[in-house]
Amino acid sequence: MHKIPLTNTEKTGLIAHGLDIGIPSQLSDAFRQGVAWGQKEIALQLRKSGATLPAPTPEGTIESAINSGLCISLCVVENFINKDVN
Repeated sequence: MHKIPLTNTEKTGLIAHGLDIGIPSQLSDAFRQGVAWGQKEIALQLRKSGATLPAPTPEGTIESAINSGLCISLCVVENFINKDVN
């Protein structure tokens, strides 16, 4: 995995935890896999909570506003997962 470009989140985390960057390291690889799993799990939980993309048209209710917020969160998380590469 050390040849796969780091995301900004991974790089920050590896530095913060004093893990190797750019050289083979099983611990760094495990950290990166954990970050990726966590991000995908957040997106999965948002979808289970009712978030969809594209977001449905708001109806002016509290429930609709909550669902819009979940959809926005899902969009941010999935964008982060797909485009957080240097």
